[in-house]
Amino acid sequence: MNERHVALIVEDDKETALDLRQILRSCDCDSVVVDNHHDALAALQNKTFCFVLLDLQIKSEAESIKGHIDHGKALLRKIREKYGDHHGTAFWLPVIIVSGFAREVDEAVDVMKDGASDVIQKPLENRQVAQHVRQALEASGRKMHERCQQLPPAQTPNLTNG
Repeated sequence: MNERHVALIVEDDKETALDLRQILRSCDCDSVVVDNHHDALAALQNKTFCFVLLDLQIKSEAESIKGHIDHGKALLRKIREKYGDHHGTAFWLPVIIVSGFAREVDEAVDVMKDGASDVIQKPLENRQVAQHVRQALEASGRKMHERCQQLPPAQTPNLTNG
């Protein structure tokens, strides 16, 4: 059994994805990186993650040329539709938005209304990312990875249908 938290990183900038992966590794977390909406849904369907780091401006599919903020927002809504279980006041599956758009107050408020657990502004600071991840996991009642193995009973992992 894996003893480390596992994150899904959804980021289409390779350098930023590598930075996030290294930051998480320093926090003793494993990660899977995808660069688009479609592959993120497939990853969530096929693997259990402890939390998600989501850039808002992502591509729709791997073959897409350019990312758009609407794809990230749609992915957040889809995740919350299927993984909306709460632990107290926090979501069981934290989704932390990592975006340059987070500086715009309206965008940050919108994603929080759509179910984001937290928002981190780019450019990234290692300590800030690590702190937000720890806070999100603690708020969801899963500071220790063993709790991640206990999925909520209402969990519905089918993301591709509906």
